[in-house]
Amino acid sequence: MQATAHRFGEWILASLTSGIVAIDGDGRLVTLNAGAQRILGCSNAESAAVLGRDCREALRAQPSVARLLLDTLDGRSPLSRAELVLDGDAEQLASTIGFTLAPVRDGDGNLLGRVVIL
Repeated sequence: MQATAHRFGEWILASLTSGIVAIDGDGRLVTLNAGAQRILGCSNAESAAVLGRDCREALRAQPSVARLLLDTLDGRSPLSRAELVLDGDAEQLASTIGFTLAPVRDGDGNLLGRVVIL
């Protein structure tokens, strides 16, 4: 039953149109769902290859997202809901999106990482 519950959680993340990006306490990318891939402009193959890497490297095309996650992990930014200008290039214009930022805590309240919902 536990394996099914875990898979169900994966299916929920994959089904959401909202983007979910999460890092662990060391700043490594843990989650980048299909919604985040679409919003941030990366493919499924790219996202699978970057899981477990430092988020600055993994989110190189969107440094503002990596900076947001890392700054809040260090406690420098108390933001929870706001807007963020995504980085764009000549082919893709920069766009402004809303986001919600939250800490990821274990059952004892220990900070494990951060998650941003786009």
